[in-house]
Amino acid sequence: MTTETELKLIFEGRALRRLAKAESLLAAAEGPTRRRRLNSTYFDTDDRLLFRRGYTLRIRQDGPRWTQTIKAEGPSDAEIVTRREWEVAVEGPAPDLDLAADTPVPGILAGKGVEPGDLKPLVEVEVSRTLRLLSPDAATQIEMAIDRGRITAGGASEPVAEVELELKAGEPAALFAFARRLLADVPFRLEFRAKSARGFALLDAPPPAEKARPVELDETLTIETAFKRIAGSCLRQMVANEAPSLAGKDPEGVHQLRIGLRRLRSAVSLFAKVLPRDVADPLRGRLRDLMAAFGPAREWDVLVEETLAPLRQRAGEDPGLARLDKIARAARQEGHRRLRQAIGAPEHTDLKLTLLELLAADWAPFAERPAPPDWRPAPWTAPVGGFADLTLGKRHRALRKFGREHHAMSLEELHELRIAAKKLRYAADFFRQLYKKRRVRAYIGALAEVQDCLGAINDGAVGRQRVSEAWERLGGLSRRSTRRARAEGAVEGWFAAVEHLELSAFAKAWTRFLEARRFWNRPEPAERKS
Repeated sequence: MTTETELKLIFEGRALRRLAKAESLLAAAEGPTRRRRLNSTYFDTDDRLLFRRGYTLRIRQDGPRWTQTIKAEGPSDAEIVTRREWEVAVEGPAPDLDLAADTPVPGILAGKGVEPGDLKPLVEVEVSRTLRLLSPDAATQIEMAIDRGRITAGGASEPVAEVELELKAGEPAALFAFARRLLADVPFRLEFRAKSARGFALLDAPPPAEKARPVELDETLTIETAFKRIAGSCLRQMVANEAPSLAGKDPEGVHQLRIGLRRLRSAVSLFAKVLPRDVADPLRGRLRDLMAAFGPAREWDVLVEETLAPLRQRAGEDPGLARLDKIARAARQEGHRRLRQAIGAPEHTDLKLTLLELLAADWAPFAERPAPPDWRPAPWTAPVGGFADLTLGKRHRALRKFGREHHAMSLEELHELRIAAKKLRYAADFFRQLYKKRRVRAYIGALAEVQDCLGAINDGAVGRQRVSEAWERLGGLSRRSTRRARAEGAVEGWFAAVEHLELSAFAKAWTRFLEARRFWNRPEPAERKS
């Protein structure tokens, strides 16, 4: 078994042609250029058992040679650009599982009663590959593969025009540093899906949205390792939902993309006091700006799908509502155009490279080392268990204290309460693997009800702003128009009704949250119920 560390770069339009003249590439290139024709077939069951378990089984023809390769995702969310692989020579185009005995694949198939003959060719990839060796410094070797070709699956296909940078020698930091220099010469975006994953996505077109995965933690881990796994989970969720967001067919893709970004912002805030300053400070502003760029698309989605669509269905044919819906949909398209632009922007790619480098880096050089007796271990070297107890308790108390006067809060104050609840919810989700499942599930369930009610109220507040923007900035009807007046009255009535129902539901949800049993280990100080 070997482990590969690689980056996949996607070049839009004619950018790939400019690559050959990039100064960073020319300065690092050495040796001759090699060309190969590769035909790869990915085998799996009809229900994609191996792929769902995180493995792929590939047979590749490279001239007269046949190779069987089994690949797995990185062992943790902190290692999303590393993959384990097992590779052996085979005699022909069919898999030979007798040669895969040292991999998890036979056990996965046997556990579900699947015979080797049940494996079918599901994805075909044909590419023309140009290889070149790069040495950006004396200690680093990177193999660059430029692939042009096509992925085919289930009667659908899509072109391939990408570059793979695989680290052959040296430290991962050098790979990210070279990619950043290349980005300054030729814009590209990162693709985290293997060609096999892109092929399997064709079978599910449009690509489905993905929710966050549980973060694998235990109390023996340091704060550094825990943060890297949590941040990796957030980044994985973000990049997994870029494809469905770019496709623009399912609003859930944009929703999950923003959740991944919010989780990442929350993780940086949660760990800020125990992270190296050079790690946390540069990320905050960049994540905030990205959230602002992603926001309008989701907000218009919510207005169109969750307010105007059901309202128009109940109200029947109303010219004012029809006009509002039309301009809201036009604004929605513009919001999605800006989101696609933000995803493809070099600034977004640079942010992801920064995050990947952070996850791969050793933080020891960040530690301050004053002379004894003032020397103390770096805070991120402490066990995560105590930090989780302390953090959850602090955020729990802050939310309870803030919510004592919830019955008298304005919409702005309820928005701040929602943010506090969200921060606690994310912290509980991040650390849930450290505690007993039943207690965690009950507590998060109660907290989720609070968050859902406050979220629906906030959607109404944001919806009012977007409706006003639609009328005033996007070519709506005159203020004197009776059609506009009726439409405004219908929309405001909808928002008011939702607000009334959610405020009533929130009062009950808040009581259930106050009664929920805390699941963390550190005892809480006595506090007054409210």
